[in-house]
Amino acid sequence: MKIIFYILTTVAIFSAQIATAQEEVNSAVSESFKQGFGIHAGASTGLGFSYRYFPEKWGIQVTGIPVFGGGSFFSSAGLSGLYKIKEHRRVDLFTYLGGHLIHERYKTNTSTWPPTEEPQIYKYNTLVAGLGAGVNIHLWEVLDLSVQIGYGAYNLTNSPRTNITGELGFYYRF
Repeated sequence: MKIIFYILTTVAIFSAQIATAQEEVNSAVSESFKQGFGIHAGASTGLGFSYRYFPEKWGIQVTGIPVFGGGSFFSSAGLSGLYKIKEHRRVDLFTYLGGHLIHERYKTNTSTWPPTEEPQIYKYNTLVAGLGAGVNIHLWEVLDLSVQIGYGAYNLTNSPRTNITGELGFYYRF
């Protein structure tokens, strides 16, 4: 009976030490990946290249891209605040509050040759704000897939309307 007691005690102590060591490894891994760079597409968080800084519970995300071509210009700029609710080895749960500014400028083409009038230049600015929740899925040690869903207010500068928003990002963590 004493041998069984000693074996169970040894196994329990050894298991506790392994669990403590695993927690230290998990915390070291999560502490080493505070930043991320990738691509992101979101109605209320921005479109384009994205940078995330997520040191502890609070984080920030900056997303944007300019697109030039044929006398037209499109730019997307997003800024989001992030709050981590729950951290896990494979998945993190978080909330976000995002703002997205879209700027568009283009010229109209004239239909006659030679042009009889000057082309018109049109400019549009659209502001979108949203609030929601998301998950960071750790695909590999340094790669994350971020899936977010929320509720947003579209076109705040002209004729506001609200709807469900969706956001998707792919990040390299460092």
